[in-house]
Amino acid sequence: MILIPTGTDAPLYHYPISTIGLVAINVFAYALGVAGYFLPEQYILSFGDGFHPTQWVTSVFLHQGIFHLLSNMTFLLAFGLIVEGKIGWWKFLGLYLLLGIIESFGSQTLMFFSEGGGALGASGAIMGILAVGVIWAPNNNITFGFIFYFSLYQFEVSLLSVGFFFFASNLLVLTFNQFQMSSELLHLLGLLPGLVIGIVFIRFKWVDCEGCDILSQNFGGGWLDEVLSGASWKGPPQETDGDVEERLKQMREEVRDFLKSGQTKEANDLFLKICVEDNQAKWSEDEILTIVQQFRSQGQVDECIPFLKEYLTRFQSRAVEVRLLLAEHSLHCERPSEALITLKPILNIPLAQPLHLRREAIIKKANELASDVLEIRHDD
Repeated sequence: MILIPTGTDAPLYHYPISTIGLVAINVFAYALGVAGYFLPEQYILSFGDGFHPTQWVTSVFLHQGIFHLLSNMTFLLAFGLIVEGKIGWWKFLGLYLLLGIIESFGSQTLMFFSEGGGALGASGAIMGILAVGVIWAPNNNITFGFIFYFSLYQFEVSLLSVGFFFFASNLLVLTFNQFQMSSELLHLLGLLPGLVIGIVFIRFKWVDCEGCDILSQNFGGGWLDEVLSGASWKGPPQETDGDVEERLKQMREEVRDFLKSGQTKEANDLFLKICVEDNQAKWSEDEILTIVQQFRSQGQVDECIPFLKEYLTRFQSRAVEVRLLLAEHSLHCERPSEALITLKPILNIPLAQPLHLRREAIIKKANELASDVLEIRHDD
């Protein structure tokens, strides 16, 4: 029975560009090695012949066998979603490479006087990412799946529990083997720096964990300042319902300020954070129209679509214009039947001349496209 991470409930404020890219690079490197385009032995982490900084990077992208590759990549996806989802692609990429370099440097240092051998694989860097995730989001869950008697079963476990399991199991095996060089030692060489780096990011406010990180949860948001000042620990602060309401109110004001200044993406990202705590939070009619207008002026038409659809489900005062915009976007994507379905509720109602002409132009173009394209439509 093999456990495979299949998902997480952590909110994602950034697309996992680096995570997916790293998986693709690892798979591509493995395929090239198998096809014989290069010899992986030249790029693995070698022991006993000095320091080789280039190998500190290259060895992280090499794997010994398809199972080694697939197991590492599934865990990289699961843990990477959580960490990159908080800091974005370029910070995550730098963090991942730094953890891989630290783990590789530590391994080569410990084996400096050995008589040969080497190591390869991304597991050290991935364990470091797990450690960072434990610091930043200990209470988020990872969903694991396994197949037993041809049936798929799933269960959820907190990231803190996952981190503790990996740390304890690797330490136990390492102790049993008398701390000899092994994959367990490489894992710990990734885990421990990850814990330190995770704390550093919080201390310098390079990541916003919304008070959900392990240190704020147990010691309060100003835990380090209190330690450095010699103040006694007073326990975690208790936020009342009134405090939560006031904080969300302030965040809502920040969203409006972002919209007024044309910072559409920042407004949307902050609103998603509000929704994590308040599942009743909704955009107002004016806010939706403002967002649509700003995205369109920035040339980001695709980003408008979810807001246009939300508008139709909740508001009606400008439903005609919204339907026309959606139908025009469907035509742009060569989905003529979708455009006609969008227009159906307003096909037989009288419109002002400019709107009437737009509607007729959409209908004409949709009918022309219908005979030229094969449309595959996905219903919402």
